[in-house]
Amino acid sequence: MADCFNANDLRRVQAAFDAAVPAPYQASALLISDASAISVWVPDPDNPALTVVQVRFDWNNGRVARRSRQPKESELDRITGEFVTICEAYQSP
Repeated sequence: MADCFNANDLRRVQAAFDAAVPAPYQASALLISDASAISVWVPDPDNPALTVVQVRFDWNNGRVARRSRQPKESELDRITGEFVTICEAYQSP
């Protein structure tokens, strides 16, 4: 396995958030330049300069972690669920 995230990881993370985040919200995922992290955020649909919620997945370089898919599916499921809860409760200022 690689020692950093790759385009497939980014697509998998983006797809998980695309499937979970309720309309009219849209999540954006970005691979940090050195591929050590993936950043995901949801802008306010009425004011894109505001961020409703964001998360950063850092590459875990531990021996066991390097051999498994990152971020783990269980972590993605938990965090996308939290994004849904936050988006549903959000009220644009």
